[in-house]
Amino acid sequence: MGAYDPFAGQHVGGSLSSMTPSNGGPVSARERARRANAQRLSDAQLRLKNQEQDLISYFDATRDEQRINEDVTKRIDRLRRDARTKLDAAYERRAEALAALKTRGETYASIAALVDLSVPEATRLVKSTMVPGATTRPNVRPAAEDDAGGSSSTEKNFEGRRGSSTTATAEPFVFGDAGGR
Repeated sequence: MGAYDPFAGQHVGGSLSSMTPSNGGPVSARERARRANAQRLSDAQLRLKNQEQDLISYFDATRDEQRINEDVTKRIDRLRRDARTKLDAAYERRAEALAALKTRGETYASIAALVDLSVPEATRLVKSTMVPGATTRPNVRPAAEDDAGGSSSTEKNFEGRRGSSTTATAEPFVFGDAGGR
């Protein structure tokens, strides 16, 4: 092994020196350490830069997900409001059509038979046009849609209300309605 020159910072004539690829001269251990450290720092900076880009992408995607979810929620709410408005209008048109049949002398039973509804449902539809402020559609399914084939839950509720002493007198009086059920 060669002698170490402290002023040059390298071994002279020893086997610790290596050759640089560009000039063919010896490279000191300090220079090799500097290059290795510089490469390590460069790799670390590149890794941090890539990490920063990945984090930016993550947070951008998270923000986009939140915006999309908010947009979907707003659209669903708007669609529900629009559908509710349209359903209420359709319900009112159904009720008015049945009320017109009633005013021309049809009975509740004949109206129900004509439109394939139960008598309580047909009665409820007709009477909903006669009560002020009763324009909102109740949760009613036609008897044809009843899965069980029997009376629907709305029929049971109606009959249960009709049998109650507090609501039996609460039905509105309609001209020409005497005994026409």
